[in-house]
Amino acid sequence: MSPSQHLAWIRENVDVVLAVPPDRLEENVVDCPGWRLDSIANHLAIHARAYEECVRMPVGGNWAEGFALAYAAESASEGRAAVERCRLRNDELLAILGDMDPSAPCPFFDGDADVAAWQWHIAVETWVHRADVEHTLGVTPDLDPEAGIDALDWSRY
Repeated sequence: MSPSQHLAWIRENVDVVLAVPPDRLEENVVDCPGWRLDSIANHLAIHARAYEECVRMPVGGNWAEGFALAYAAESASEGRAAVERCRLRNDELLAILGDMDPSAPCPFFDGDADVAAWQWHIAVETWVHRADVEHTLGVTPDLDPEAGIDALDWSRY
């Protein structure tokens, strides 16, 4: 899957989380004990901020610091507030990623990589949480074959 396809997939996945009916946000997530549907929106909001930090870091930077900064800067939220933060943070992230050269180097989990590596990771990570939402709402999660191959490759990582 290309970086532009990853961006579209991220948008599609986040849109599923944003569309959770307000009266269902407090439901427990079937596949994540201790999480509610609004917890997923909160998680994706914080991680969007973390990904933003990571893609802007110079080569050799510590991606874990990007996540620590995001967790320090973003306070937890619930209900509609979590959904709105998820919308805002992911809109900002997609705009940033869309303006960046996918081949721009930056730190990644196993050393230096590029922005495209983060786009790939974010696409699959958001799909996992989309599947959590869909499963909880009674929808059978589905991946097209190309996205499925990306998800399998990511799971090896």
